[in-house]
Order: sequence, then C-alpha cells, then structure tokens
Amino acid sequence: MSSARTGKERLWPLRHRVQSSFCVLTIAVAYGVGLAHAETVAGTVITNTATASFSQDGKDVSTSSNPVSTPVSERLDVSVAALVPRTAIDRDAAISAVGFRVTNTGNGAEAFRLDANIDQPAATVKGFALDTDNNGIYDPAVDTLLDEAVTPKLAAGAAQGIFVLVANAAAAGVDIAVSAGATAVTGSGAPGTVFPARGDGGVDAVVGKTGADARAQALLTPTATVPTLAKAQSVVAPDGSTRAVRGATITYTLTAHFNGRTPGAVIADPIPQGTGYVAGSLMLDGGRLSDGADADAGTFDGSRISVALGDVGDAGDHVITFKTIIQ
Repeated sequence: MSSARTGKERLWPLRHRVQSSFCVLTIAVAYGVGLAHAETVAGTVITNTATASFSQDGKDVSTSSNPVSTPVSERLDVSVAALVPRTAIDRDAAISAVGFRVTNTGNGAEAFRLDANIDQPAATVKGFALDTDNNGIYDPAVDTLLDEAVTPKLAAGAAQGIFVLVANAAAAGVDIAVSAGATAVTGSGAPGTVFPARGDGGVDAVVGKTGADARAQALLTPTATVPTLAKAQSVVAPDGSTRAVRGATITYTLTAHFNGRTPGAVIADPIPQGTGYVAGSLMLDGGRLSDGADADAGTFDGSRISVALGDVGDAGDHVITFKTIIQ
C-alpha cells in the first residue's frame, strides 16, 4: 500500500487525483448546401479536442488538449437516368428531345460534362438543353440551350433534368437508341483516384464507386403509322350501262394511305366469287403490272391479286386497280 502511494506521488507531486477525463467536441462548420443524404459535405473541417478535469487544492480544475482537425475530402460520383424509357418522335418538329436526369451523388458541389450518341445514322445529336422548369417536357421557349455540354454546378445530392436534342429523327423510321453520359468536370477514373487540392475548399477530390462517370439509354420511337385502305368499284355492262349483269366488268380501286415510313407493305385482295379475273388488268399508280411472280410488284395466284409495295418511305397514297367479269 505504501509503495502504491509513493507511485502516485511520483505521478502527481501535488498528491491530487484525476476525477475524470473524456473527449468532447466535434465542431461542425456551416453547410453551404443541403444534402439529400446524411454524408458530411466536402470541405467540412472536423475538429476534436480532449479535456481532463481534476481537483487541485480543493478546487475543480480542467485542462484541454491541443485541437486536431481533419478536412473532409470531396467524393466524385454521379448517376444518370432516363426520364421515360420511350419518347415519341414528333414528325412535325425539327428537333426531338429525349429527357434524362443527372444526379450529383457525391458530397461536394460539382459540374458534369455531357455527351450523347445515337445508333441511327439518319439522325443527328444537335446538342443539349437544361429542363429549366423541371417538368420533363422540352419547350424551346423555356428550357435553356447549353452552349457547352456542361451542367451548372450541382450541390451534393442535387439533380438536374437535361434533354438530348436529336435532329431528323423521323427520317430513321425505326426506334433510335439515345445514350447520354455525364462525367465530373473535376475528374474521373478508377475508384480511389485522387485529384489533390481540387475539391471544394481546396481539399482533395477522390473518385467514388461510379468512377464519376455514368450513362443511361432511352428510345426515340416513331409515332403510329398504321396505313388506311379504301376500296371503290365501278361497273360497266356490255351494253354500256352500269347494270351488274353477266358479262359486266367490275373495276376495283384500292387506295392505300400511308402516314410515314412503313416497312414491308403488301396489299392483297381475293377475287370475288361469281366473277373471274381479267388477265393483265392489275395496275399500281397508273403503271401496269404483270400477273406472274416476277420482278415487278404484282401477282395473281389464281384466287387473289397481290401487290408488294415493300418499304414505303414517305407519307402519301398508292393506288391499285384490277378488273373482274361477272360470270
């Protein structure tokens, strides 16, 4: 016991005892932006000081350690998502707009460089616009065209709607896959890559798990182009009248209207019972077609006529005529 006291006297010459010791105080600096998550904002300085308290000469006394500080690095991350999986092509507009949302999933304010590509050579990416009113609908009078393909700086956790602007989309006539990407302006690369002193407030910027580079895809889809088919007939009897009698000729006229590009169009019509087909009477748009299965578009197989229009490229009408005789 005596030696134990002697040890204490060596540690505390004034023979005072420590009452308690503890670590306190993390000083939080004011956040310049709101977060959509609980992560600490880049540039925040985390400060910690320890305090010891004890009694000395019957008085409560405390002393503090030196403070230690750690600035929080900026993490570079991003996500991109399509606003809708498919957007209809407006055939009356020069530009079709495909919407995406770019979200800064890092912990610092960051701008993102945009890029886009499409899989149909008939169409062209003309640029980008910000969805200024955040309604997901492109309005040239409201939404802001980007002179450079770079978003404004987005706060940590903030999102920005963008539009990829595509010209001549209707000319493709098929679905167009539109791919949009966003890359952190500060830098990107393998997760863990460090850009010294390039983060908010001069802290280091560190690439997060997304590589600070993300992409998404959506489709531009042609609007419905279902053609219409109208049929008319006229009758001429052997005596020149319009009576439907034996020997009278019926001329059938088929008018196919196309609203736009339509692949693989074929028009067929069976020969009505009680009539016989007039050989060589089949015509397309005023031009005569042969009845056999040969190089031209028309055929008669013994029971019906058929005209293979193939891939119709433009809106408009195609007119088919043929004749039968009442038996």
